[in-house]
Formats: sequence, C-alpha cells, structure tokens
Amino acid sequence: MMIRLLVFLAACCLSCAALLPLAIWWGGRQCAINLAIVAALCSIPAFVTLLATYLFAGSSPERKAAVFFIGTAVRMVAVLGGAALLVSVFPQLTAQGDLMFWAWVISFYLITLAWEVVFVVAAQPARASADEGDPAPNRASS
Repeated sequence: MMIRLLVFLAACCLSCAALLPLAIWWGGRQCAINLAIVAALCSIPAFVTLLATYLFAGSSPERKAAVFFIGTAVRMVAVLGGAALLVSVFPQLTAQGDLMFWAWVISFYLITLAWEVVFVVAAQPARASADEGDPAPNRASS
C-alpha cells in the first residue's frame, strides 16, 4: 500500500513536471507558479482520499466504491474551497485573469482524479468471471 501511495505522489509530480513547459509558454513565470500551487492543492487531498480508500474500504467492492465516491466529494470541496480561499487571500494568483488559474485547478483536479481511479482499480484483486468454470445450465425441454 505504501509503495502505491508513493508511486501516486510521483505520478502527480511527473504530471506537474510535464505540464510545466506548457505553463511557462502559456503565461510565463506566474503561470508556472500557479501550476505548482494548484498541483499541491489537488495532490494533497487526492493522496488523503486514496489513503482512506486503501484503509477503510475493506474487501467488499461496494464498500470500496462508496469510500472512493465519498472521498471524491470531500476532495472536490477541499480543492475548490482551497482555491477560492487562495484567490481571495492572494489576488495576484489571478493577475493574468481568473480563467488561467481556474483552468489549472480544473485540469489538475481531473488529472489527479484519473490517477486515483487508476490506482484504485489496480488495487482490486483479479476476480474470475461468474460463468468461468461453471458448467452450462441445464435447460429442461418443454
């Protein structure tokens, strides 16, 4: 579990590093700073919800799905609330326009959500299909 969490953090950092040249090209230094802030803002709640999924989900797939979706809602509130708080406290984050900052928030939120889904699905044990190994059902002739 710990290795998967560390790989998740590495994947988030690599995603940020991959987007950094685009941020610099798109808006210069301030846009790159915004990307780094948004990466931290999105990665920390995603890490916490992934940890909660691993710890509290148990063995039932239904329970894992419930913990994952509740975690996603909590993460969305944390990211959007944190971004709104940052914008109100540090108005220089939106100096190049609100769209630039909020585009990074939405983009990186979706990136971390995609990574989280990948890691939750990868943690699922392989299940045999329902009809594998079962003989064909006997059909009574009418």
